Amino acid sequence: MFKMKKIFILLSLLLLSGCANSSDNQTNSNNQDEMKMKLYIDEKLIEEVSWENNDSTKALEELSKNKLTINMTNYGGFEQTGLIGQDIARNDSQIKTNPGDIVLYNGNQISVFYKNNQWSYTKLGHINLDDQKIKDLLDKSSIVFTLEHN
Repeated sequence: MFKMKKIFILLSLLLLSGCANSSDNQTNSNNQDEMKMKLYIDEKLIEEVSWENNDSTKALEELSKNKLTINMTNYGGFEQTGLIGQDIARNDSQIKTNPGDIVLYNGNQISVFYKNNQWSYTKLGHINLDDQKIKDLLDKSSIVFTLEHN
């Protein structure tokens, strides 16, 4: 009888743990769903974007309510960069970027990478496409980067 109680308690704890993890996952996905921005590159909707949940992306989301368009130019043969038009919240740290990463630079510029780099940035998001598709989108002399609020 004592052994049955132990098994019952253990199973109950496992079930409760699974429920807790399930609600945590739901909260994380809800945070992702809360970001109400659409990204366009050269007027092409990029649906595969994961946005960070930080003050910088919240500021961009606010700016996107009035449609934020940034004319970007190729820099260094690895990124497109352009001025936002104002300073926004930033929390820079030394990071290594990968193709598809979207970052804030100096609090007033957005950079989108099609090759790797390392510098002090605030990560904003990531375009979830394969490296070749990202390179095809970004490896040009210039692009138009547009954020619109849903």
